[in-house]
Amino acid sequence: MSKHQDQSPDTLTEDVNPSELDQAEDPEENPESESRGSNLGAIALLLLAGSIALFAWAWSNERGDSSSGQNVEVGREAPDFTLPDLEGNQNALSDHRGEVVLINFWATWCPPCRVEMPDMEAVYREHKDDGFEILGVDQREPKELVEEFVTERGFSWIFLLDEDFDVSQEYSATSIPRSILVDRDGTVAHVWRGTLTRSQLEQQLAHLGIGN
Repeated sequence: MSKHQDQSPDTLTEDVNPSELDQAEDPEENPESESRGSNLGAIALLLLAGSIALFAWAWSNERGDSSSGQNVEVGREAPDFTLPDLEGNQNALSDHRGEVVLINFWATWCPPCRVEMPDMEAVYREHKDDGFEILGVDQREPKELVEEFVTERGFSWIFLLDEDFDVSQEYSATSIPRSILVDRDGTVAHVWRGTLTRSQLEQQLAHLGIGN
């Protein structure tokens, strides 16, 4: 009998351990795979917890929750303040008594602020001769940076520098943009949290006798 005839099918497979085949085909029984799965689960939980904490912080800021600024409410007198403008002159809210004033808290790094500013400029140009003024209160940025930003974009209302953040705190402007509309008597007429649209501003101005 030849050597080829001695090699039966049983002989060809007798050295293969069936349990090894099962282990190779079932990665779920691999301890290393289970360990990796546990680690991924722990990471996912940490990411979820971080996301929840970030959302809670942003929600609190958006609501303007603060120990100060509780007197900035519709129907109450807007707190007076004095801040330097880009020319170095002191500018007070009370200087504009008799005008409708939009106080807008913002910063050059704020994307929503940049979105709303062209609409604000359009409304300002249309109604500045009707007794409408905007006070743009920049938060904690140097004069040179604010001046460059304003000049490049052609914004023409009054810009003030809140370098110490005191006025922002008094007005609960812990998140920006935040806008407060003050009537001719110095009373808060409306408050916006977040981006202000042209239609929203024009609607409130109309209630105060400016525009349609």
